[in-house]
Order: sequence, then C-alpha cells, then structure tokens
Amino acid sequence: MRKDLLVLAFALASATAGCKKDGLQLSTPDNLLSGTKWKLISNSSLINLPGFTPLDNYALLLPCNKDDFQQFNASNVYAYNEGPTKCDPSDPQEQPGLWFLGNFGTQLTITYDGFSTNYTVDQLTAVSLKMHSVQQNNGIEETTSLVYKAVN
Repeated sequence: MRKDLLVLAFALASATAGCKKDGLQLSTPDNLLSGTKWKLISNSSLINLPGFTPLDNYALLLPCNKDDFQQFNASNVYAYNEGPTKCDPSDPQEQPGLWFLGNFGTQLTITYDGFSTNYTVDQLTAVSLKMHSVQQNNGIEETTSLVYKAVN
C-alpha cells in the first residue's frame, strides 16, 4: 500500500512538472485578468433606498465611449484606452494607472486619473469580468455593477 502511494505521488509530481515544462499556466485571478483587453458591456447603478430601481448607465453612454477598453498589464500597470473612436480628438489615446488584485482575487483596486476605486470581483473567467463597487455620498449608499468581456 505504501509503495503504491509513493508511485502515485511520484506520478503526480511528474505530471505537474511536465505541465510547467510545456508552458501551461495556472488560471489564477492575476493571470486571468492581466494581458487581456476588457470592454465594458454593462454598467448599472442602484441607490440603496426604498423605491429606487437600477439605472442603466451603459445605455446613456455615447457610442464613442462604448468602444473604450481597459487593460491590466504586468507589474500592476493599468491602461484605460479610448478605443478606435475618441469622443474628443484632443484626449490622449491611453491613460495610465495602477491596479491591485487582493484578498485571493476578490478585491480589485484601480487607480488612474487621480482617483482610486475599490471593486468586489463577483466573477472572473478568461472571457468575463463582473464586479461592483459601493460608494457613500451624503450618507446614501450607491452600488455600481460593471460587466466586461474579453476582447483580443
């Protein structure tokens, strides 16, 4: 029995070592998020008071804003890109910032253009990012929910 366990342990160790040799990466939250262009496909907000319904912020965006994307690069370098169509030709094509993914991939902080926003990551896959933030303004809580799709 003990010999069988040793053989099994050796086989598993060999298989794992083989994966590393082949260049396969584990699907960690950092790996899923970084190196991918993320395009916003849904943006809604809800004021957390009785009688308020969610507001579809995405529907209010101009077409020139709907082609923008974000990229989370190595070394926590963040980039907000205006996409192919810029609303104002004088705007920079890309705005740099920083990102940090913490708490086992469930908390994302994005800092750019002088502001930091903390998000709770609700879902992160190779093709989808869903997150939300909660902001307080004059004692009123507002939850903003964002959904992105991977575009490369």
